[in-house]
Amino acid sequence: NICLLSLKTFPENAALWGIATQSSTYNSQTVPELAIDGSHNSWSDTTTQTDPWWRVDLLKVYRVNRVTITNRYNHASRINGAVIRIGNYLDIYSNIK
Repeated sequence: NICLLSLKTFPENAALWGIATQSSTYNSQTVPELAIDGSHNSWSDTTTQTDPWWRVDLLKVYRVNRVTITNRYNHASRINGAVIRIGNYLDIYSNIK
């Protein structure tokens, strides 16, 4: 089960204009787009599953200098073991860690 809070709003945050998807949706109020809406009061959440994932398509190529993940304080353990990958491939294992 992955639970991600919204990404912080920075002028250079390309994720705010991206398209988010995830492996499953816990309910209709935790859709993947909520993780990139710029608000700290919303989040996305997957159902409990093996190897859940969340992805954002930035819609064009960027040089990524920083990735910030903000987790919900009351569900900190849900993100344990997460792997962050950046790249141009839908096959996550083709992208770098």
